[in-house]
Amino acid sequence: MSHQIGKILLAQGLINEEQLARGIEVQKSTPLIPLGRILCQLGYLSAADLNLVLDSHQKRLPLGEVLIRERLIDRRMLDHALTVSEKEAIPLDRALLTLRYLHEDQLARGVAAQYDLPFVSLKSRRLKPELGRFLNPNYAMKHRVTAVEEDGRTLTLAMARPFSNLALRELETATRMKIEPVVASDSDITLAHERIYGTLSRQGETGSEGDIQLDLGETSAPEGRSRYVLDYNVDQQLKKLLTAGVSAGASDIHLENDERGMHARFRIDGVLQAMELGTEREKLEKNGSSLVSKVKILCDLDITERRRPQDGSFRVKVASNGQTRAVDFRVSTVPSRLGENLVIRILDKAS
Repeated sequence: MSHQIGKILLAQGLINEEQLARGIEVQKSTPLIPLGRILCQLGYLSAADLNLVLDSHQKRLPLGEVLIRERLIDRRMLDHALTVSEKEAIPLDRALLTLRYLHEDQLARGVAAQYDLPFVSLKSRRLKPELGRFLNPNYAMKHRVTAVEEDGRTLTLAMARPFSNLALRELETATRMKIEPVVASDSDITLAHERIYGTLSRQGETGSEGDIQLDLGETSAPEGRSRYVLDYNVDQQLKKLLTAGVSAGASDIHLENDERGMHARFRIDGVLQAMELGTEREKLEKNGSSLVSKVKILCDLDITERRRPQDGSFRVKVASNGQTRAVDFRVSTVPSRLGENLVIRILDKAS
């Protein structure tokens, strides 16, 4: 396929015969690096032109094949992950992480290789708050992107999923900067948001909605005093999650388990996105089972049943700007190998 890409680039006048020959020669000593990326490294081709050719001619390898080529997984792992992806109706990358076949950084490296982009780790990088002026925090969180470096008129943007060429051009117009895209893991993007923007509030959380307060009522069931919900202040954690969801105008709250524990994602405008929970994130990761039990108690579900799905609902009172309204929540439990996941649908007539 490398030679096919070379012929296409040559036919479109993006490189010449001498440059192609040089690129092929270099690739002989680094066979795992695609020819397109080598041509970019040699300065013969821009990353934007390469991506445009790969996308327009459908020459980009599927993620699974890239991960095999990069020796991050083997064929057996890929086949199993594809089966799980189809059965559970989840993306392949999510299945690979759930099965613990890859760590987040390894997955991000695979995505970077697929799109011929550099991979960066943001864990030890110093990110100045001034970088926040280039991207609106809500936009950055929704699209899982962050500014990581400004060098003259060039702005380096790290993203969990590479943007299309059109989106990059629009960003260049909006920022009046030349955009250099790189790939980072999703958790690194979240970490960067915390460092650049501080503790983030979703749009509406402190806006026209004012201070929102939720009344979960008293738990009268005996299980409310059991070992399932006394591990930590589960009521406070649940109130914060529901408040954030209602304030942000989310349609769903997804509480999902991975190798680190439980984490939350909100569906806003049809897009699932991670929420900035600050210091509460670690509590959620470690005490997800208690939170699940609390929600099941509110829905009058069997908290001892963890191997089959259950559906239920509950209602809370929401106080905002001196007025009180009822908000309904529909709940589905989804058993998984790593623990019970929850999907909470928010039915708020005010939104």
